[in-house]
Amino acid sequence: MGLRILSRAALVSLLVLGFGTAGARAGEPDRAGSRRRAVAVRLTERWRDQYGLKPDQVEEQLRLTLEGMRKVRKEQRDVPDPYNYKWRPVYAPKESKRTAIVLRSGQPAPENLVELGRASAALDIKPEEILILNLRRENNVLKAYVQSAADNPDKDAKPLIGMRTRQLRIVPNTVPTMDQVKEVLGAVVDPANKVVLIHGARDKERASMMVAAIRLALDGWNLKETMDEASESGLKLPLQQSFIRTIAKQWKSVEAAKPAEAKGR
Repeated sequence: MGLRILSRAALVSLLVLGFGTAGARAGEPDRAGSRRRAVAVRLTERWRDQYGLKPDQVEEQLRLTLEGMRKVRKEQRDVPDPYNYKWRPVYAPKESKRTAIVLRSGQPAPENLVELGRASAALDIKPEEILILNLRRENNVLKAYVQSAADNPDKDAKPLIGMRTRQLRIVPNTVPTMDQVKEVLGAVVDPANKVVLIHGARDKERASMMVAAIRLALDGWNLKETMDEASESGLKLPLQQSFIRTIAKQWKSVEAAKPAEAKGR
């Protein structure tokens, strides 16, 4: 019953009273700002029901969703810093079902992808066997750079030629869809992908949620160790924590429904 305390009318009122001038202060057109606020209301209502957010969490999540939407507009052309970057391996336990080497990071610069290509080549992994999964809705500069390297090859860009990029377009401060989760899980078990780099903006919330899905669905981790790793990586929002708990429940149900002989394969 408590989940219904904040009705749609209350959410709309909250937007008008609490956020009605945010777009105007930022200089954005009022009509576009109104559309974003309407989308934020619908998303927050859905998450309230799907993930069991409490009334105070709904109010805060609405604010964070609008903040994420504004960030999408602001950071469409941000330039990554190649010197303040590192990727981290997502180590696979022996029982893991994934076949790719999985790395996670914040936003790489083109120079960082060149380094990745060279490091992969040392393992006899070709550029076309590397997949970059960009979780950011707000930026996809690397796709253009990889294409440019293919169109205008030179010695420095050679490690990039053939790399593939895919953008999943997750808004900051929100959660992925289940289709996006399935896309990531499919990528790390696809034999065509020897290396999969999963990146958000700062290697925190979005990357942590996708790595959590890999841990639960493919690595055999339990919920506690998965949540501990996500928290250590910077995931703190109640919505995103609830998302991971939901993934754990859903995957447990899927596993329980499999025939015994299929589980043992």
